[in-house]
Amino acid sequence: MVSIKPSRLFQIYDDRVNVMKKIKVNILGKQYAISTEEEEDYLAELASTINTQADEILKNVPGISVNDACVLTTLNFLDAQKKSEKSADNMRLQLVEYLDEINRTQTQLANAKRELDRLKREDDILKVAQHQNDLLNNEVSALKAQVGSLEGELTQYRELFDSNQL
Repeated sequence: MVSIKPSRLFQIYDDRVNVMKKIKVNILGKQYAISTEEEEDYLAELASTINTQADEILKNVPGISVNDACVLTTLNFLDAQKKSEKSADNMRLQLVEYLDEINRTQTQLANAKRELDRLKREDDILKVAQHQNDLLNNEVSALKAQVGSLEGELTQYRELFDSNQL
């Protein structure tokens, strides 16, 4: 058995760890007993990925040792992990920016709704004022008609008065 430093996903079999599953995997021809909370299929998939990557390096780099192939495989995985973390960080930043934009838009929408409500109330007031103005205009027209009629009567009375004085 090989001694490997424990990580957060799994650790080498340890008699003191009783709650974890004990799974055996083959990595580059060596058996490893792994104690993990992960499913066996998942761990087998990890081992297969390691084997595939390391085998590819062993095929493409003549004379490289298995140990060096493992180091390069590890570097490749760490490179991919760092790039994924950076990408995830960028996505989180974009998400924060999108959420900020949503909040700004919601604030603008709330302000627009308040302004719309204010304008509707103002429109209602203007409609009432317009109605009152129309009523007053009708009254003015009626009064003008009355004044015209009274002026006509006054003219007739003047003519009668003037005709009696001659």
